[in-house]
Amino acid sequence: MRELAASAKPLLPDIEICLDIIDTARLIRGDLRALWPATKFSVRAQRHWLAATITVAWRGGPEAREVSERIAHYRQYRL
Repeated sequence: MRELAASAKPLLPDIEICLDIIDTARLIRGDLRALWPATKFSVRAQRHWLAATITVAWRGGPEAREVSERIAHYRQYRL
């Protein structure tokens, strides 16, 4: 099974929009479903003490690089 972890990122580069991690996971799931309707994706959100992560997993279908490129705009890093 291929896996890829991503963190939430603003939807527009110049405007910061704060979304809950669950809402961000829903957006990612919808984007992936629209791009690859024949592939079933597992998109899981987890909250940690200092961070939140979204893990994307799937079998077959697109390469990890393709998925990573398509959801990269959701990433956000804060220190």
